[in-house]
Amino acid sequence: MSRRLEELRDAGLVFISHGKSGRTWVRVMLSHIYHLRYGVPADQLVEGDNFHRHDGRIPICFFTHDQNEDAPVRMELVRDRLAAKKVVFLVRDPRDVLVSRYHHRAFRHSTEKRERAGLPRDMAEMPVIDFARHPRLGLPAVIDIMNKWHAETAGLPQALRLRYEDLLADTEGQLGRLTAFLGERCSSEEIAAATSFASFQSMQSKEREGFFQTDVLRPADPGNPESFKVRRGVAGGYRDYFTAGEQEELERIVRSRLDPAFGYA
Repeated sequence: MSRRLEELRDAGLVFISHGKSGRTWVRVMLSHIYHLRYGVPADQLVEGDNFHRHDGRIPICFFTHDQNEDAPVRMELVRDRLAAKKVVFLVRDPRDVLVSRYHHRAFRHSTEKRERAGLPRDMAEMPVIDFARHPRLGLPAVIDIMNKWHAETAGLPQALRLRYEDLLADTEGQLGRLTAFLGERCSSEEIAAATSFASFQSMQSKEREGFFQTDVLRPADPGNPESFKVRRGVAGGYRDYFTAGEQEELERIVRSRLDPAFGYA
């Protein structure tokens, strides 16, 4: 905990998101922008002060999911520190977050880690709808975290909210919005190059080849596409995993619990 608090103290840029909201994709695009502008290695991802040590113009970056038992640091303990920093809040439809998280638990976690979370050793025994109803990991828990950080970041002087769906619909436009927020005057050619570098096909290929110098982008099983970090890259894909009645149940939860400002109901 103390190490993470020190990292937050030194950071100039904070990324907040629920897990499986597209953070790795954004990191790859932003890292490639820094590669093009400051010459950092193309096969590394920005993390903490690694790029800042290479060039002091690149901010120290702090990433957190702040979720349930996986939270690296409880952000409510350091809320007052955020006012002096640039904060990016990345969000995604919580139903897509849920399904992606199910597959992450099923194919990228060890059986021991699943057991510690109160999940079956074999996630095939658990229907996705049961995961959605899980008291600590299910859809209401995802929504509660999104609501909390919507309220917290709304009052910050330097905060930007990015929606995964908007990034999919207009990747270059949203990446340009992010880099402008960070004070980078990027050319359209730089934005296009970073977008192409981080396309779904490109990232999945790089993950398969082990291009990046990080375990974050490694498939748990190269023969199983569901075990890839870069799995589908779509919006609304959760519908493929639920019956019509189950979709209605999830929609009711979203409508009743999620702040309408997100626009997902």
